[in-house]
Amino acid sequence: MKKILILLSLLAFMFPLNSCDENGNLILPGLSETEIIDGLKSALRVGADSSVTRLNKVNGFFGDQAIKILLPPEANEAVSFVNSFGGAPLLNELILKLNRGAEQAAVEAKPIFVNAIVGMNFSEARNILFAKDAAGNKVDSAATNYLRRNTTDSLYMRFRPKINSALSNVGADVAWSQFFTLWNNYAPLVGGQRVNPDLSDYATRRALSGLFVKIRDKEKDIRENPAERVNDILKKVFGELDKP
Repeated sequence: MKKILILLSLLAFMFPLNSCDENGNLILPGLSETEIIDGLKSALRVGADSSVTRLNKVNGFFGDQAIKILLPPEANEAVSFVNSFGGAPLLNELILKLNRGAEQAAVEAKPIFVNAIVGMNFSEARNILFAKDAAGNKVDSAATNYLRRNTTDSLYMRFRPKINSALSNVGADVAWSQFFTLWNNYAPLVGGQRVNPDLSDYATRRALSGLFVKIRDKEKDIRENPAERVNDILKKVFGELDKP
């Protein structure tokens, strides 16, 4: 019996398994609480910084088909109407200006993300690290979801005035007004749907949506690709998570 106990102890030492704390939460033997928190904060910073930097430049939005800001679905009738009268150039210019405004405003996200990241505690970090869906599969967007929950309202309040200013700087507000004033005057005659002329709300929400898409993509890369773990703490935390 004594030999068996010794053998089991050696096996446990050689092949440590994920275990649980007193509350049933998963922990990793190779990581301290501080390392888990630092690792998740670093992942969020890398994801947020790289995403903002990528979007805050010419064609950051406009050149990316996954997040390019297009006109709302309710504008489809208006688009067809204007196109039928040779208005395609005006439409294309409007879409370009919408995206240019979002590109200029993207930098405003950085300080808001920093505040949310600094405030993360161990419980939140652990839940993000081990997040699973209802089917028991790992959630590769848990950190992004944390940022979305804790920053969306603040981002909207910070983004919207900047979007307004940026849209004005590039002339998008004038293009929007020209486009939809023409349509809204004509829509009742053909039973068409009027379009809300509130450009900034629409553009702000679409810009934020695109921002979180890019943060989610970066988080997935960090979780799945060791080459994306650009510092020692990311390598250690997510390397431990990779172990069977």
